[in-house]
Amino acid sequence: MIGKKYLIIDESTLEAVEKRLISIKSIIVLFVSIFIINLTLLFIVSSREVIYVSGEKSITIVSHDRFSKEELKAYIDKLNIIFPDIVYKQAILETNNFQSSIFIENNNLFGMKIAINRPTTSIGVNKDHAVYENWRQSVIDYALFQTSYARNITNEEDYYNFLKNYAEDSLYVYKLKQIKSK
Repeated sequence: MIGKKYLIIDESTLEAVEKRLISIKSIIVLFVSIFIINLTLLFIVSSREVIYVSGEKSITIVSHDRFSKEELKAYIDKLNIIFPDIVYKQAILETNNFQSSIFIENNNLFGMKIAINRPTTSIGVNKDHAVYENWRQSVIDYALFQTSYARNITNEEDYYNFLKNYAEDSLYVYKLKQIKSK
């Protein structure tokens, strides 16, 4: 009987009014709303970890995870980010060796602005930079950035050339090359 039409008589006007027993649109809206509410509650209640699935890899994000340089390097590798040494140097430069307020307040390792034309993991903006729930979300957003704009770059020199437009600093690439990877 779901969605079947029927007529009722309005007693005040004596006119026939067409009704549906339960509209399909209402059922869809109800199920979608319940799904979104459950997903939101699951995310809020499960403050310990969130699982992202990307292709054949699953990535566990532990929200109480403390930042360390070693964890950052391992996570960059786990996400298969291209040119991981350069990307790690970017994190060092962009965060002033992991001391900048953009990193500390925004969990933003790469000085990323809010993405407009690509998917992002950012949850807001602070000091004109993207804000992330945790530092790992910042790394995921950088992976999304690479996937959107740098997926065809095959060598380090081309990647450095690509990064000339990444920052406003005209010496950005020079500064990156001066950083020693440890």
